[in-house]
Amino acid sequence: MNPFAEALKGSIPHVPAPANDAPEVELLFDPMDHRALTIAAMIEPPPKRAAIIENLIYRAIVALLAGPGGTGKDTLARVMSCCCGTGANFMGLKTTKCRVVYFGSEDEQSELFRGLYYEAQKYSPHERELIAQNVFIKSLTGTNCRMTDTKQGMVMATGFAQRIAATVQAVGDVGLIIFSTISRANGGDENSAADMTMLVEQFELIAQTTNAAVLLLHHTPKASMRDSDRSQAAVRGSSAIVDGARSVLLLNRPDEKEARHIPKDELKNYIVLSHVKSNYSALADDIWMKRGLHGVLSQTTPPGPGRVADGGPDPVITKIADLVRDYARTGRLFSQRSFVIAHFGDSGSFGLSKDKLTAKVEEAIHLGVIEQRPVLKGSGYHLHIPASKNDSGGQDEEF
Repeated sequence: MNPFAEALKGSIPHVPAPANDAPEVELLFDPMDHRALTIAAMIEPPPKRAAIIENLIYRAIVALLAGPGGTGKDTLARVMSCCCGTGANFMGLKTTKCRVVYFGSEDEQSELFRGLYYEAQKYSPHERELIAQNVFIKSLTGTNCRMTDTKQGMVMATGFAQRIAATVQAVGDVGLIIFSTISRANGGDENSAADMTMLVEQFELIAQTTNAAVLLLHHTPKASMRDSDRSQAAVRGSSAIVDGARSVLLLNRPDEKEARHIPKDELKNYIVLSHVKSNYSALADDIWMKRGLHGVLSQTTPPGPGRVADGGPDPVITKIADLVRDYARTGRLFSQRSFVIAHFGDSGSFGLSKDKLTAKVEEAIHLGVIEQRPVLKGSGYHLHIPASKNDSGGQDEEF
């Protein structure tokens, strides 16, 4: 017998045997063995939790990636798959090279492979060989892949979770399982806490049976796309989904404030990944991404005053400064108001409305790219390039 259990043998309370006619009940654990395990757990330092993607996803847990339809959840999941399959960093975060099994229930096999082809072009021939060895992508379209089902008003497990777990175990030592999407696995009421808890339990069973992280893809309501909601409350359905997940990621488009720094025709190409829940680490910073050719995602720099989302100078502010400088060299000076009136509109130098151009001029002043100086004669102010950036003067004449 285990020495800890032997020492504690006399402290285990006596449990009366059930009556002969009572049904046998299976204990959840053996009290004697469990006491020994508890003592050992307090003596030995615990092993470090195994991260699949640094700070975001860990082995043997359920994680969630949610976002409005069309934002790129499946595309991002392919990025994660290839990064983990090769050991490459995921958007600047370390990964543990492992096998990945990706179950897609919304796209047919050819479409899943089409997306994989374009993603794989970023990798070297050796890395593509690693992807072929370590990334397994399977379409479940046309398959009844519900893990729960409703019969006679009751929600019950279907056994499909065990089928998923057996398939993953056959692959061998899988680190990450991706399932797209939750709605295809759910046979209960998405807004019922009890029904969604049972569904999450099926994915927990897969995670614990395989020792792999399980990443679930899920939708957020259309309203969250308009509001760019980056909170746990944005996830569609019962809060039991978020409660059961140990890590929650939200994919969204830039909010209204961030969008001001991105050219309108480029806005659709930017998405933001936000880490809104973590039970095992500090929340990671937002990750900004930009879609390129064939929808392939790459990391980019978040926008800010005077800069656009690729990290470069805001072209509008740069052009404002260039015009102010060029006009000053010819002796023409503008007030803020007259500059806007002369250049706003579709036919103007910027193609911006009066309000938007006014906001950009004010931003340029705030950043010190241009400045306002009192006119030499009369009242009011003219726009100038700061003396440290320009040695040209201009005559005191307003247009």
